[in-house]
Amino acid sequence: MENRLCDLGELTGSAEQVEGLRTVEIKTFAYSRQAGLDRLLSQARAHHYSTFSLYQPDEFAAALKEFEANIRRQFPDPRRISWTDENVMLHIERAD
Repeated sequence: MENRLCDLGELTGSAEQVEGLRTVEIKTFAYSRQAGLDRLLSQARAHHYSTFSLYQPDEFAAALKEFEANIRRQFPDPRRISWTDENVMLHIERAD
């Protein structure tokens, strides 16, 4: 459902298309996370992440069921789901 995200090339390209700007530095950050399936499902139901707001109610119910099934298939202990959040920071400045 999410189509607002872009890859790093698109992001830096967009910034550099603005006259007078240039990318100085790109930093990436990674954070190890862990939660139980119950918490993840609760966050999803509360639309904790903006992606969840893109679903119509009937679509959301089906997606939530599939999400839970995927988690149960991929993680042996649903009380200990581990993943890595990744973020990117662009340092952009005026090219004087």
